[in-house]
Amino acid sequence: MKTISIEFEDETVKTYLNDSLAILEIKKDAFSMMTQVNEGFKLINWFDTINSDDTIKGVLLLGSPDLFCNAPYEKFLSSISKEDLTNSHFHNLKSIDVDMRKKQINMLNNLTRLMLKFPKMIITFFNGCIVTPFIGLTLAADVKLATNQSSFSFLHKKYGLHPSGALPFFLNASLGISKTKQILYTKDELNSKELLELGLIDEIIISSDTENIIEYSKRIVENNSKTFASTKQLINVILHDQYSSFMKLEEQMVF
Repeated sequence: MKTISIEFEDETVKTYLNDSLAILEIKKDAFSMMTQVNEGFKLINWFDTINSDDTIKGVLLLGSPDLFCNAPYEKFLSSISKEDLTNSHFHNLKSIDVDMRKKQINMLNNLTRLMLKFPKMIITFFNGCIVTPFIGLTLAADVKLATNQSSFSFLHKKYGLHPSGALPFFLNASLGISKTKQILYTKDELNSKELLELGLIDEIIISSDTENIIEYSKRIVENNSKTFASTKQLINVILHDQYSSFMKLEEQMVF
């Protein structure tokens, strides 16, 4: 695989450096991007390049508020089910493009596994709604920042789909099986206050200004740079084998 530049920009992503922090900003069409093998492996290759550069201490993941929420998710589901989901109520999808759905599941799981093992700190910041497929990817980060407008949406329930993107795995790892059942069986959404109380996000940031988030993230990374890799390895050692078993099961599921 060709080495990718640390700083680049295309239609879907923008990456750049700010001192010792590498920033990856998703610009549009996050759901379709997860079905494009070349785009997915470009991200994996980018993380490998970051890992090999000793001057970079951490990664910040950013995205516009409307990229990971219900509307683009329903648009994606419409494209792979050929159903009009505009103003639809709860119902199971009748059919689905199996190949596209599996590509999405596999790529999300590959990125999540990479984040679990990545030796440098990964910080996520989201300002708005995160829907099912991307919640697991968010929870895989080492530090999770959000705003008062942030929430988790479990929209998969509306269309009879399994909670993809390793959502049950990371809820269980964070909260235990009893609380995971309660949330996935009885909740359609968690707001920012609930997420903070549950420990699913680490801090609510008042200002969503990008420069403010970058400076705050740089301070977190610098304060942990000397001990972070070994600490993360010790924290996550139990999760690696469990996640491999989880992936084998989820990758067999389509609905």
